[in-house]
Amino acid sequence: VTQAVYSQFLRPRRLRVEASSACQLRCPRCPTTTKATLPVITVGAISFPNFQALIEQHPWIEEIELSNYGEPFLNPNLARMLEFAFDRGVALTCDNGANFNHVDEAVLEAAVRFQLRSLTCSIDGVTQTTYSTYRVRGVLDRVLSNIRRLNEMKRQYNSPFPFLTWQFVVFGHN
Repeated sequence: VTQAVYSQFLRPRRLRVEASSACQLRCPRCPTTTKATLPVITVGAISFPNFQALIEQHPWIEEIELSNYGEPFLNPNLARMLEFAFDRGVALTCDNGANFNHVDEAVLEAAVRFQLRSLTCSIDGVTQTTYSTYRVRGVLDRVLSNIRRLNEMKRQYNSPFPFLTWQFVVFGHN
């Protein structure tokens, strides 16, 4: 295999980066809660300098998924990351899901201004009782309030971004 052919396979256009592997909830079957992820990933958040270097050193990247096991909105650098990626033409998504329990106002604004492409919110109940049966430590009213605030920002900036998806995992209790 020639170097040119080999290099072609080392240039993925889409990546998944764990914005934060920490989570404030304790969902019973989640590998973050059970600590099944610890042998593979540590608990923490990607730093802004590391995120910046990732994009600068790999200019062919077109899209980065920011969610996986943790809660991406716990990353204290998320607003800066959204702006940096937007300025470099890299689309960001949170399609693997976010619990959206704690979101800073500046991050909500950055998600709209810098066009976070899509966001999946994990809401597995329509009452606090059913929601918190699985989303332990989660507060449904706070999540819904964060969604309302995000939608208001979208109206303010006349933006369709981020596209919202409601993820509802069906259990016996809900």
